[in-house]
Amino acid sequence: MLLAAFGFGGIALLDPDTSVWAFVGGFTVMTVGVGSCGTVANSLILATAPPGRAGAAAGVSETSTELGAALGIAVLGTAATAVYRSNMADVVPAGPAAETVAAALTDPNLVDAATSAYTGGVTAAAAASAIVLLPITALTAWALRGSPRRTPAHHGHPETQG
Repeated sequence: MLLAAFGFGGIALLDPDTSVWAFVGGFTVMTVGVGSCGTVANSLILATAPPGRAGAAAGVSETSTELGAALGIAVLGTAATAVYRSNMADVVPAGPAAETVAAALTDPNLVDAATSAYTGGVTAAAAASAIVLLPITALTAWALRGSPRRTPAHHGHPETQG
């Protein structure tokens, strides 16, 4: 989770003139963090489920992953769009260019403003994500501080536990 927060933090520091590779780097760090967190969470869920409920636990885990991803995209996309529209309201009256960056980029006179507004939206969403992830990371570390270190292969099989 900390890696994801650092990746989001790196994205939050970008500006319209930053190389695309800086974005790719931040995004890569963020996705490695999210992927690692998902793997550990899934393992924790399956390791703590009774053997007879492993299928249900896997289903709940997968559903939670999909729901979380969809909600995250929706919330962050909405936040980024709101910032974009707010920034463009100072440049263009209501219309397609004020609504979407794709429409704004069709007008050569709006490319700089649209790029700046879009980057502002993305960096605002990334900053909010980093800020939210930091206390969640600390809370998760605190909550798991005394959890047993079992593996799914040994769970529920007394003959393999020592």
